[in-house]
Amino acid sequence: MRQTYGGPKLPKELREQFGDPANRSQKQGGRNGQLNRRDKRKAERVEKKSQNRKRTIPPRPVPSGSDDEEEIDWDNVTDEGTPPPPKPLKSILKKTSPPVDDAATTPKVSRAIAALEKKLGVKGKKKSKGVVDGLDDIFGDLGGLDSDDEQADNPPKRKRDEDDAWLASKRQKALGATQEESSEEETDLERFDSEEDDLHEASDLLSEDDGSGGDDDEPVQARVRENPYVAPVSSDVAPPTKYIPPALRGPPSSDAEALSRLRRQANILSILRDIETVYQNNPRGYVNTTLVDLLMGMLSDPSGLLDTFLILHAGFIAAIYKVIGPDFGAQIVERIVSEFDQHYEPNKKGTGKQTTNLMSLVAELYTFQVIGSNLVFDYVRFFLDELSDINTELLLRIDDPTALKDIVVLLQKAVAKVGQSTLPNNRMKTGIAASAMSREHTTRMKKQLGTLSTRTLKATEPLRIGLKDIKDTEKKGKCEATVAESKDTGVQKTDDLDDDAGEQRMNTDVRRAIFISIMSASDFKDAQIRLTKLNLKRSQEGEIPRVIVHCAGSEKTYNPYYTVLARKFALWDIFKNSDDDEEASDGQSLRKLVNQGKLYGTLVGRKALPITSLKNLNFPYLQPKTKTFVEVLLVTAILETQKGSKDKRDNKALLEVFVEVDQAPEMIAGLQYFLKKAVLKTDIVEKAEKKTVLWGCNAVMDMLTRPVTVGGERAPGLTNGLSHFSIMFRSLAPRAIQRASRPVSQNTFCASNIYFQNRLRRGYASEAEEKDLVIIGGGVAGYVAAIKAGQAGLKVACIEKRGSLGGTCLNVGCIPSKSLLNNSHLYHQILHDTKGRGIEVGDVKLNLPAMMKAKDTSVAGLTKGIEFLFKKNNVEYIKGTGAFQDEHTVAVNLVEGGETTVRAKNVLIATGSEATPFPGLTIDEQKVITSTGAIALQEVPKKLVVIGGGIIGLEMASVWSRLGSEVTVVEFLGQIGGPGMDADIAKQSQKFLSKQGLKFKLNTKVTAGEVHSAGVNVNVEAAKGGKEETLDADVVLVAIGRRPYTSGLGLDNIGLEVDERGRLIIDQEYRTKIPHIRAIGDCTFGPMLAHKAEEEAVAAVEYLTKGYGHVNYGAIPSVMYTHPEVAWVGQNEQELKAAGVKYKTGNFPFSANSRAKTNLDTDGVVKFLADAETDRVLGIHIIGSNAGEMIAEGTLALEYGASSEDIARTCHAHPTLAEAFKEAAMATYDKAVHY
Repeated sequence: MRQTYGGPKLPKELREQFGDPANRSQKQGGRNGQLNRRDKRKAERVEKKSQNRKRTIPPRPVPSGSDDEEEIDWDNVTDEGTPPPPKPLKSILKKTSPPVDDAATTPKVSRAIAALEKKLGVKGKKKSKGVVDGLDDIFGDLGGLDSDDEQADNPPKRKRDEDDAWLASKRQKALGATQEESSEEETDLERFDSEEDDLHEASDLLSEDDGSGGDDDEPVQARVRENPYVAPVSSDVAPPTKYIPPALRGPPSSDAEALSRLRRQANILSILRDIETVYQNNPRGYVNTTLVDLLMGMLSDPSGLLDTFLILHAGFIAAIYKVIGPDFGAQIVERIVSEFDQHYEPNKKGTGKQTTNLMSLVAELYTFQVIGSNLVFDYVRFFLDELSDINTELLLRIDDPTALKDIVVLLQKAVAKVGQSTLPNNRMKTGIAASAMSREHTTRMKKQLGTLSTRTLKATEPLRIGLKDIKDTEKKGKCEATVAESKDTGVQKTDDLDDDAGEQRMNTDVRRAIFISIMSASDFKDAQIRLTKLNLKRSQEGEIPRVIVHCAGSEKTYNPYYTVLARKFALWDIFKNSDDDEEASDGQSLRKLVNQGKLYGTLVGRKALPITSLKNLNFPYLQPKTKTFVEVLLVTAILETQKGSKDKRDNKALLEVFVEVDQAPEMIAGLQYFLKKAVLKTDIVEKAEKKTVLWGCNAVMDMLTRPVTVGGERAPGLTNGLSHFSIMFRSLAPRAIQRASRPVSQNTFCASNIYFQNRLRRGYASEAEEKDLVIIGGGVAGYVAAIKAGQAGLKVACIEKRGSLGGTCLNVGCIPSKSLLNNSHLYHQILHDTKGRGIEVGDVKLNLPAMMKAKDTSVAGLTKGIEFLFKKNNVEYIKGTGAFQDEHTVAVNLVEGGETTVRAKNVLIATGSEATPFPGLTIDEQKVITSTGAIALQEVPKKLVVIGGGIIGLEMASVWSRLGSEVTVVEFLGQIGGPGMDADIAKQSQKFLSKQGLKFKLNTKVTAGEVHSAGVNVNVEAAKGGKEETLDADVVLVAIGRRPYTSGLGLDNIGLEVDERGRLIIDQEYRTKIPHIRAIGDCTFGPMLAHKAEEEAVAAVEYLTKGYGHVNYGAIPSVMYTHPEVAWVGQNEQELKAAGVKYKTGNFPFSANSRAKTNLDTDGVVKFLADAETDRVLGIHIIGSNAGEMIAEGTLALEYGASSEDIARTCHAHPTLAEAFKEAAMATYDKAVHY
């Protein structure tokens, strides 16, 4: 009903005391009846716009006898008798003008006055009729009207804009005007908007002091005073917020991001995290029920669902099952069976596809290891009872029928019975085709679920429950079936295993989980899988052998199950616990000792555990229980080696086990003593076996005590009674002779014998074990890749021929040369640069052997550190030279003699590089040397000629020049430092080095060289031709570069080729044309730098393990460690000019740097190259002290695409050399401050 408005009301106090007469007259209804539909829509729009902004004034009925306005029946209005309606008021709170004569004030004048008042912001000042009538003066002392905020001079109006709208509609109907014009509605809306704005302005003046406005009053939004000191912005513009890093950002508030996330292909894992949050915040049972209801509502659909839809939801169910636990899986499987039984009969009649969808879901759940084969077999047997239309279709829901041989046999029998031609609708062909189409989606989902293996899962095994178990839940209970046990299978219940774990003192969750996994497994393979799926941490993995040993000792009789299982894990000795006070108090039974001894003895006899596991024992002083344990172990090991022999006298098999003691010669004497005193006198075996034990003991003791012969004669100084510290004799085995590819030289230890090639010794790979990754080369690229792969959990072996890790860089390159550069600089500085520093020195002498020793000490410490990291990350270190036998097998020629082979899934070639020889000069590392010989000279040469003015040549030239040699550098190019160095920097570097005594012959080539007793003669001439000159030298250093080392790798055996420079050809993921063989470092493309090889190693392992990696070859720095140092990253001026790039430069000399001034070392400059338009840094070149340290900031700038202004506006500490870096950046985009 329309709201009605009357004249003035009684004051509030009287209305509360005597009642409101307006309410008593409500039955009279509105003056004009109900609104039509159009007006109702307009009223609703106005109401929405005015929400939270205006007050709602209760309706006031018009008194029947009011003299203010005469009632008009507008429903019967006609065109002729319809007077023009009065102009609608802007707001109910604005005052009306007093009635005036139409002759005095025309409508045109009134409209002009109203327009001017609106522009000037002048409100109406005249009183309305309700005030003129004088009622306010009579009741003014009794209080306000309906609201305390309504003043006497501002009474409410009787008519609102709804009245005008209603009157306008009536007039349009009477005039026959149509209401379908959109322009009229727009005009009305605009008029309503303006009127509501005025209403809002008026309502701001109101307040709720006493709260008497009624229940439907809405709070008025307070006006916010504008801040004159802040620029005005639109209200719909979001204010700027503080920057939040991505890792700390909260979830998006809008639905757009959520929808885009749902549309992504790989969204199961993200949704799973949200589901886990729901489980954490709500009762598990409620969440399970809700999820099951939602899933079954979608999957039990009467229409046929797409395979991809079913695979997606089955994968989602599998993910929740693995993370949440079996209770969810059991509940949804039970619901699937219930739904299937409910819809089977109706679907059999041809109505609905619920059973087809559900059986497809069952097949996918089996594929994703949510349910076992029991339920699938039960349904197959059920369907084969009657090969009907629906049963044939349901049978074909199996994802891969060929994997279930028993099902296929049953299916063939059923088809033969019915006849292949009578199969309804030829469903079998259609089903097989659909199965092939969905295989790709299934594989993708398996990969997604596979990523969950890195987490600690609560359900690692499928639910091994059958159809009968589920249907008997009313008898057994719903959760009874989830542990997949039955009396027929003889498997213990989980509750029973928990009790057993408590009895066996499995007092931690980790031990209890290991115990249950071992005891509930069907065989040792199943146990291994269960233990692997526990995803134990490295610190927890040690509990596995402890539990295995404990279980083996707790059996009533020896159980080989634990022995076979133990071969899958690394077992350690338990000797330290065998005679502890705690064990003694509990009473360690003889049965436990015997079982554990047989376990270890079997492992030793089968060569799954080396005999050297006993090396820490002091055999003559063993405690009684430990002595019994070792006796059982050795007896079992001897008997185990003879199980494959008919006469029980297989000498070769026995000695192959005990020859391993060569790795621990300190245990030979103790083992001899124990064999003689304990094992020979054993009485723990039967008579037949005792003879075998006696024979085995004598054979082993004979091997351990036989003297070593050299060239067929007894070695001097050795007697028949060889003492315990003598070197053991290695027996000659026929199998070893057949497999050894080359004999050991006569001057090698044990010359008359050949090493066993297949023994499991530390530091060597086993032929039978396949590695995830084999790395050929133990240099920077190789050892970094090995460590990263080991950290990623791969089984890694690294082959290095040198005998020490680190490659050329660590052993004969970067590291030793830097030691000599640093120490020679200190020596040179003491001689020539102390007087100005206030330091007086006496007689300074060079001790070259001591300087070389300091170099070797630093190298040795680093190589040992890498070996430690190998052990820490489980990387197997093989000392030898590797070559390909085939694409997956690498043959290793061992450094200590003999050969072995290693099989690998992936191979990484990181063989590095070697010095490029000079034609006509034979390198002997005495007079004609490379960088390897340059760091090992025993005396300072008087004259040294360096062929090649690159980084290596100049560094070695600096070392020996400082130590007193006369050095001449011959360079074919027109500048030193190589093509990567900026020309300006190269000129300055040559200038500084010339001051130190180096001589340079640029644009000069070497034509010939001759070595004689006194030294070497080198013939040189100008590169463009000219007069030939002969240079005399004591030593010639060949430093013309390096070439990839790829010879001897057996590349022909696998069909790999190299380019004209000997480099392996690779793609962007470092793969050769054989995808699982990769190459990194100096043996392939790019600058031959150690740090570049290190970055490639990390990227290659990431490609192998994660599928992605990255190396920015445009941000690889280069450093020359002369004094002053030279460093650069990015492009130089020559390259930018050749490419036609517009650039700008900025320079800052160290002579203007405060720290360089205080150090009295002001040689050098920092040079910036930046894009002329964008100011992005293109290259940075530094020559000066510590340039190699400062270039890191430049590398970071290029990596992140910084501009010179970015660097210049970055605060640098004062006083530092790095301030020159900032000043050079300032000079590039503007002007330097201090220069």
